[in-house]
Amino acid sequence: MADTLKVKILADNFGRYGTRAGDTIDLPEAKARSLIQQGRAIIAGRSETPDESWTVKDLEAYASERGIRLDGASRKGDMLAAIAATNEARTAGQQVGAPIDTSAEQS
Repeated sequence: MADTLKVKILADNFGRYGTRAGDTIDLPEAKARSLIQQGRAIIAGRSETPDESWTVKDLEAYASERGIRLDGASRKGDMLAAIAATNEARTAGQQVGAPIDTSAEQS
């Protein structure tokens, strides 16, 4: 029997598996990895945002899919820090790598 992964579906998928967002199902590993790379599923029991439960391989894929530079980070903690910093900067509306405007802070 082929290896399977238990995944939580993030987006409705009415194709072959007829799943809805929030469903948790077992899928062949190749199909599960494909859905994960597309951002349509996560490994069941794992948070939707990267944390210590994610593997290095999954962190690398997450960063690659979202254009996040890991700058040679090879340890999980360093990867998580780089991902978090980039996500926070994007949420704040800053261009990653751009200088931060501090002129409003100077009086």
